[in-house]
Amino acid sequence: MENFERVANEIIAYINSNDCRLMEAITTHGSRFILFGASGSGKTRAIEFANKQLPPNQQITESNDMLFCKRVSDAKTIFDDKNLKYQGARHIGFSIVKREMAAKIHNERIKVFWLTR
Repeated sequence: MENFERVANEIIAYINSNDCRLMEAITTHGSRFILFGASGSGKTRAIEFANKQLPPNQQITESNDMLFCKRVSDAKTIFDDKNLKYQGARHIGFSIVKREMAAKIHNERIKVFWLTR
């Protein structure tokens, strides 16, 4: 199994978990999570692979809004933006390419999926 396939399956399990479903009911928006990986590691492929397995009303979009964040507080502001929505997608996967930033976000109890070559 390719690394992006493993992560796609982890994302699907996360989206379908009771915790995520409860959070969706409370927040009225889909789940949000972080995808960490260097350029070319398979972040986009993981989302595409997951979307092929998800129904149309549960699709994920990849957001690059956090790529250039230098502080965790900036990333959290984007992550917590209740008005951030993408047409045709229920869930948002935010891409991060800096390991240090991903680790700090993970320490804030935000779900991070790790893609490594």
